Amino acid sequence: RNCLAMAGIRVLSEPMARTLHWISGANGSSKCSPGVNMGGDFLASVLCGALSMPFNQTYNFQVTSAACLAGTPAERFALALRFLKSQYLMSTASGSVRVRQTMLRDALLRSSYIGCLFCCYSSLERLALHM
Repeated sequence: RNCLAMAGIRVLSEPMARTLHWISGANGSSKCSPGVNMGGDFLASVLCGALSMPFNQTYNFQVTSAACLAGTPAERFALALRFLKSQYLMSTASGSVRVRQTMLRDALLRSSYIGCLFCCYSSLERLALHM
């Protein structure tokens, strides 16, 4: 969960910053401004925060569930799948499966705090490297 969330500032930040730099109409060969770099950090962190949400929710479930703590790895995996299905999927009257609104809520919550937190972390790291 944390590796995927951290991938935002470690892997995707630079491509996002270059894209923002290109969208702003700046010369492609010029260096990105600190604001563009910060925007890239934020967007990459928001994206990876949303992608890491199911892993984070699974972790939260597993460390607070007595059945998971006492179970074998196979049982923990089955419990995690059951938890994710019960939280984020629902069956309609016609029998089709749909995504619940809680999935969007949880993704928005995680991506917003991960975006802010990791963007600040990355900005402080850049500041420390340039001192």
